[in-house]
Amino acid sequence: MTIQERAYSNFTSPFPAGLQLPLVPLAPIDQPPAIFIDRDGVINQNRKEHVLSWDQFEFINGSKRALALLNTAGYRVIIITNQAQIDRGLLKAAQLDELHQRMIDEIEAAGGRVAAVYYCPHRPEANCYCRKPKPGLLLNAAEKLHLDLDSSWFIGDHLTDVEAGLAAGCKPLLVLTGRGEIAAAQWKLSQEVENSGAAWPALTATSTSLATKAAAATGFQLPIKADLLEAVEFVLAADQSKLV
Repeated sequence: MTIQERAYSNFTSPFPAGLQLPLVPLAPIDQPPAIFIDRDGVINQNRKEHVLSWDQFEFINGSKRALALLNTAGYRVIIITNQAQIDRGLLKAAQLDELHQRMIDEIEAAGGRVAAVYYCPHRPEANCYCRKPKPGLLLNAAEKLHLDLDSSWFIGDHLTDVEAGLAAGCKPLLVLTGRGEIAAAQWKLSQEVENSGAAWPALTATSTSLATKAAAATGFQLPIKADLLEAVEFVLAADQSKLV
């Protein structure tokens, strides 16, 4: 499979305005489970100035082993990432494709496999449908790859990952690498505010999307793990328990 078959961008919503999410595409009965994974801060180290070349790409300890475990267990791995540096003119799409190809080569050499890489090239102010926390990339992947979102997980290090997962109808999981410690504190605060009945405007420094509010209101318990390896071990154990 070539990198061109793995990378998708410039996705616009095919759904009418006001459509209620989650919208879960139909999937074949025997479809293998899928794991959506954010890239920066989960698979590789985050950089404030963006990862613009392969020599700036540094795998987080244990991430390649985590991906190998998923491959052994039969999961399809789809990487979901915001890459606004393309829209900002800092990186060309072809350069990002090359970086992703080298990343995939190393993952596969370690025993893992990546089914697809989906990225959004837009800046936040573009208000596109593909940039997380909106679920466009996940819905696009589910449609093209025939994935069952209800049984899928989304592992990320930011509340935008959590919100995208919730909006798409899959199960989110937060890791403490990258921006995860800040996101975990924000999530904890959102739960405390909801439980106390305080006004949501008190969360001016945190995410207050409808998905986050709805999850807090329903008592949703967000799994929080140290890193991708611990998150994958949790997912494997959780899914296995359902088969017993």
